[in-house]
Amino acid sequence: MTTDDPDPLCHSSTNWTDIENVVKTCKSDTFWTNNQALSPMTHYWARSSFARLPWLKGKSSPSGWLCAQQRFVSAFTKLVDLYGNEEALPDYLIIADDDTYINIEHITEYLIKNPLESENQGVKDQDRYVPVPTTRAIFAGCRVRMPENSLKFSRGSLQWWMQLIYCDDISSSRTEFELAICKKYLHNSNGEYAYPFNATIAEGQYFQSGDSLNHVFHKYVHRIKYFCLHSDWFFEYIANYLNISRHVVPKGEYPVVGQGETSR
Repeated sequence: MTTDDPDPLCHSSTNWTDIENVVKTCKSDTFWTNNQALSPMTHYWARSSFARLPWLKGKSSPSGWLCAQQRFVSAFTKLVDLYGNEEALPDYLIIADDDTYINIEHITEYLIKNPLESENQGVKDQDRYVPVPTTRAIFAGCRVRMPENSLKFSRGSLQWWMQLIYCDDISSSRTEFELAICKKYLHNSNGEYAYPFNATIAEGQYFQSGDSLNHVFHKYVHRIKYFCLHSDWFFEYIANYLNISRHVVPKGEYPVVGQGETSR
């Protein structure tokens, strides 16, 4: 629905001069600095391949492509909001391109049946590459550092994404995850959390106590003047910098919220 689109007329009202202005702004560290979000991550994004003008010129609709990046994230937050509560969540939410083939039978066996069977056999969750669906985990067709064809959010990961976060009294925060997000967005960790955990994409300015991360990013895509991300970078960010997914790294370890600078 057009009412779910941050800017329904974007593709028809954006001309080439507008596109050049957006790309120039997004490729400058000034944009992230002004939004208190300059970090090695956003500096790299600003200097990397975001919306290269020669590449955009080759598109049949450069403005349509640029506008679609923001629309996709808006649609994701709207979809999650439609679930309403944790009881309605699926075991996995699969996000895929329109040219991606998914074998549901294999997915069910690999991501649900086999992990539950190994759990019943006494295998600990941390010893399995694929955990049970209630464990927070995001899987991608490849590592979430490059464009990917499909992503899978477990029920556990979606629960954290939908959890309401209260920061009125940080000392009484209910969970370590909640405490860490409060300190991240209120910029009062006093150096406790080093990069990469303290990095943001400027969404903290839209956070209010009682929001979920889904609420925050719905406001973000509808209110920020320049959406300087490829839509897949958004998923890279929430998986790697918000800890709504456990991480698998070469040593077989995954970081805990609040652990500070950790290998990704």
